[in-house]
Amino acid sequence: MPSWSPATSTRFPTSASALVTPVDAPWLRATDLIRYVRRVRPDLVVGVPDGLLNDAGLAVARSVTARLEHEGAHRARLLADGESVGVSPEAPRRPPAEPS
Repeated sequence: MPSWSPATSTRFPTSASALVTPVDAPWLRATDLIRYVRRVRPDLVVGVPDGLLNDAGLAVARSVTARLEHEGAHRARLLADGESVGVSPEAPRRPPAEPS
């Protein structure tokens, strides 16, 4: 499964069935995350929040994650503390978007 960080943000996978990404971090800008999701167009984005977020921070993280469904991800969800999600390697993959 492809991973993302500021150090590798210029390298994009050709496709991804699932993208697991932080949705809150000191180094993360939501615009960069949205641009990445638009380029990769994964079937599923799983947002992982920082465990230290308060209710207001979690509301922002939920909003950012929901917005990813309008930015190229087929589905997006924010994991709750202690929650897990299964990812099937057989999931269909969509072609990546053309660079903008």
